Amino acid sequence: MYSFVDRVKLSFLFGWEFLKNPNNFHWSVFREYVSGAFVYFFESLLKPWDVDTLGFYDYVYWREDEVIPTVKELGWAGASDTEATWRIDDAAYPLIDYIYLKLVGFNEFDEFYSKLIREGQISREEAFKRCMVEHAPRIPSIMKLLEELEVSKEKLDNVLERYRAKLLPKILKNNRNRAFRR
Repeated sequence: MYSFVDRVKLSFLFGWEFLKNPNNFHWSVFREYVSGAFVYFFESLLKPWDVDTLGFYDYVYWREDEVIPTVKELGWAGASDTEATWRIDDAAYPLIDYIYLKLVGFNEFDEFYSKLIREGQISREEAFKRCMVEHAPRIPSIMKLLEELEVSKEKLDNVLERYRAKLLPKILKNNRNRAFRR
């Protein structure tokens, strides 16, 4: 979707942001940046210009009631620490969901189930029940990832609380300003 020049600029900007933060100079953090950069930026730079990337879900509509039975029939097993079927294939997602939940009070499951409600695939009641179960932080998975990153949960929670304390007043101020403009 981006031109070659835009991809180079974006890569440079991400690299600059990485270098500006001295906390990034740790092997585990560097490794995550490099693997992310390869997947999201350099993979598209290295592919032939006459090859287009196709998104699977741009052509196959997600219908949970069809997908889940099909993959189970193929021998798929979900994560052992959640009932969720969405985004359980990546070790980072328990941490990402935890961060979203701590910062803004919702996570990707809320958005996903909201979409399914809007599309008429599930009821509000079903979505609410599933969110209540899936909101529970996947603590063993989170702790394993934090251990790999050499970060304590206490340190993470402190950083998130400080960030939330700075972020929330800005959000509320912006919402008030928008309300006054109406």
